[in-house]
Amino acid sequence: MPISNTKYTYARRNVDEKVRLKEICKDFPGVRALDHANLWLRRGEIHALVGQNGAGKSTLIKILAGLYHKDAGQIYVNGAETNIRSPKDARSLGFGFIHQELAIVPALSITENMLMGSSIPTHRFGVISWKQAQDIVMCLCDRLQLQRDLDTPIEELKTAEKWLVAIGRSLVHEVELLVLDEPTVALDNTETANLFRILRELREDGKTILYISHRLREIFEIADRVTVMKDSKTVACEQVEDVDEARIIGLMLGGQLPQPVSSSEKRRAPTKDPILSVRNLRKDGIVHSVSFDLYPGELLGLAGLVGSGRTETLELIFGVTQKDAGEIRLNGRLVSIEDPNDAVRLGLAMLPENRREQALLLKMPITQNISLSSLDTVHVSERLPLLSLRKELKLARSFIKELTIAATGPRQLAEFLSGGNQQKVVLARWLATEARVFFFDEPTVGIDVGAKQEVYNLMRRLTEQGAGLICVSSDFTELELVCDRVLVMREGALVGELSGDAITEDNMLVCCYGSQMGDEKHAL
Repeated sequence: MPISNTKYTYARRNVDEKVRLKEICKDFPGVRALDHANLWLRRGEIHALVGQNGAGKSTLIKILAGLYHKDAGQIYVNGAETNIRSPKDARSLGFGFIHQELAIVPALSITENMLMGSSIPTHRFGVISWKQAQDIVMCLCDRLQLQRDLDTPIEELKTAEKWLVAIGRSLVHEVELLVLDEPTVALDNTETANLFRILRELREDGKTILYISHRLREIFEIADRVTVMKDSKTVACEQVEDVDEARIIGLMLGGQLPQPVSSSEKRRAPTKDPILSVRNLRKDGIVHSVSFDLYPGELLGLAGLVGSGRTETLELIFGVTQKDAGEIRLNGRLVSIEDPNDAVRLGLAMLPENRREQALLLKMPITQNISLSSLDTVHVSERLPLLSLRKELKLARSFIKELTIAATGPRQLAEFLSGGNQQKVVLARWLATEARVFFFDEPTVGIDVGAKQEVYNLMRRLTEQGAGLICVSSDFTELELVCDRVLVMREGALVGELSGDAITEDNMLVCCYGSQMGDEKHAL
């Protein structure tokens, strides 16, 4: 049933109300991020918050955390209206937030991280009592089942252990409301089960948990109620026992689930053999038996939610991470890729999501950034393998012209280029290697609309020249716009394949979340 556009109203309230955000509005230049949004949390419950990317979840949480200020609406805590003007205000109300990017200090110990921001026990004259401090942390570690030496630096811990440290810090601060954002993305089943045990114990202690996740099955396992957001609005608040996955997905989409579309007649039949074939690619706990083909001239999308294994799949193929099993063939020939150097020699190129940290030498000029992966082409001669500055400069100038890189010249430092032009420099580097298979991971993150279109045009030009491209993107509209075919991943496995008219944002979302349509792989 389509969702009404009328304002959301609460079904019921009671004396156990812990937090209520009522009719919250928030505007940014040209964008209404929250439009009379509502959130009602009871004391002693685990409450799930779901919605597509851009639905308004993050903005609502940042208002609760004091990072953003609401433009309109009311916030009630324990029945009393209040304003949250800063993170300090949120902490004073007993709110704790654990984000995907954990606020921990890698070089400090478990004890130091857990007690950070709290009143550390001291002797006379303010000298820290490390014995008392470790006694406090030891009790928390026993409760959390964190079996580590308390002097262990955080950087030596596994991801699940880092989450336990973050939760332990919240317990030190005696939070009344704990907000967790995608806590199980990098956890295995055993680690997730331990986290859920802890959350249930906190619920029994009367704590309120706000749980944000794209994994709907987890919500049905752990949550008491669920709030659904769409297009900056709150569209439903339901008891978990009263809904199913299909209902929640329908609410996020604004109506009924899209019906599967047969693509047997619409799928573009490959005219050539695959340029890249992957069979049963596996990395224990991360990627599970992934198999697919990429054809010359094809732009293949790889869709999925955070933690679905999209980037990890590309990294396994490219040799960034070692696979546990699987075969990779290029033009029908079985190849061994042990590291990125092997991948480059075989004609593969990878443009990572974090280009500033993973792809660019920011303090170096455009010339050296472009020639970095093809130094053998800018030698003085075959007999004299010394770098030719003249050839390097010529190479850079040719790509600046070909890709219309906006720069003061080839010697401009990469750090002073715009995001779109930085992306072009990375692409130029790989074009100089004459690569034939390109991996684009979030190719338009952080660049403006005009630069996005230029990147799309460059990608399409590569396919017209016979290259094969794989594009990972969290923007499903982007995949719908540029891709010939889209593979969908969920929890490390391929769960859907879309082509032709079936490449829609709604169909991708259905595959990402799973539904009563079944958990088998969907060919839409």
